Amino acid sequence: MRRWILVAGALALTAAACGGDGAGTTTVPVTTPPTTAAPTTTIDPTPYRVNLATIFAGEWTGSWENATYGTTGPLAAALAVNAEGLSATLTLDLGGEVFGGGDPAPFEMTIDLAAAPPYAAFSPVLGSLSLIMGVDGAFTLEALDVPAAEVSSFRASGRATSAGITLDYTVGLEDGGEAAGTADLGRPTQ
Repeated sequence: MRRWILVAGALALTAAACGGDGAGTTTVPVTTPPTTAAPTTTIDPTPYRVNLATIFAGEWTGSWENATYGTTGPLAAALAVNAEGLSATLTLDLGGEVFGGGDPAPFEMTIDLAAAPPYAAFSPVLGSLSLIMGVDGAFTLEALDVPAAEVSSFRASGRATSAGITLDYTVGLEDGGEAAGTADLGRPTQ
């Protein structure tokens, strides 16, 4: 999220007195005109976040692929926006053998659109997670303490547009190794 910060500087005028040959001191009076600081404007980004969430509202379907282990599965997401309540609810449903443990139940993440990112949530699949989304649709999702056996972390980054979402992810393993994969989502066709 970009924030505009206007900084106004104050202009200070100083004058030094000049001395003659030591016989006396001459002081030159200086009149300092009054200074006016530039007005500052604070822009509330909340309406922008609500509009951005509204663009992504609705259902998304696709799939994920773990390139390291050759596993795949379906992926569904839904975003419901409550513009008056300044919130959005993201529901994620991962299918297939997620972290080698089978098909987990869908989970929800509530986003307070009146607050700036990062957005925090908890999922039985990922544990505590953090989501940051920029004004250009770029996003990162981090879960640094995944509760699944033999898994330590999950990191994803990608880009969302009104037509599709693509991401690359890395699963950190307890033994120090990593697994990498991708996911793609689009609007379901009628």
